[in-house]
Amino acid sequence: MRMFQEEGLYFVTSRCFQGRLLLRPSTEMNEVVGGVLARAVQHSAGTVRLHAFTFASNHFHLLVWARGAALASFMQYLRSNLSKKVGRLVDWSGSFWERRYSAEPVLDDTALVGRLRYVLAHGVKEGLVERSVEWPGLTCLPQLLGSARRVFQWFNVRTMLARCDPPGSTGTQSVADATSMPRPQARRARHARGDDLPDHLRRGRHELCCVRK
Repeated sequence: MRMFQEEGLYFVTSRCFQGRLLLRPSTEMNEVVGGVLARAVQHSAGTVRLHAFTFASNHFHLLVWARGAALASFMQYLRSNLSKKVGRLVDWSGSFWERRYSAEPVLDDTALVGRLRYVLAHGVKEGLVERSVEWPGLTCLPQLLGSARRVFQWFNVRTMLARCDPPGSTGTQSVADATSMPRPQARRARHARGDDLPDHLRRGRHELCCVRK
């Protein structure tokens, strides 16, 4: 049984089954994951606030504020929808996640700074990129450096199967998070318009906003 604070900050880690590289970064992957993350925060109705995040090829980390047991519901929604949508994207139908995720309370400012540094160092500490801004996976760094808002695509499994726009899927979602993803200016403009996405991912935009103290 998990024990949660009445409210507080948590450092959350969830890993793919057997360390499989099911979250390998790509334009489509980042759009799918970003859309699910945005909707999960909105679905929490303010009981979970997202402050920082990073997605590696086989796991992800979140730095969140949560009230009571709301984190459990949030993670169930997030992991369930990621397994469905990313599983379809990468053609994986087996177990997606390790059975349990970890949620460590962040008890003071020193611990908070340490966790944030850990999140932002992904890609660099593994020797995959020279600078944090070069990591191609979904991360909060762009939002910490620039605009607090980003817009992502939400789509359902039928969309991925049919490779066409699902009827009635348009709409904007507001969510809380905290950093930004680095891109050259031209690529950022194309991404904002959706020009660098396949046709089936250009409908149903979802807004992910940064929570800053």
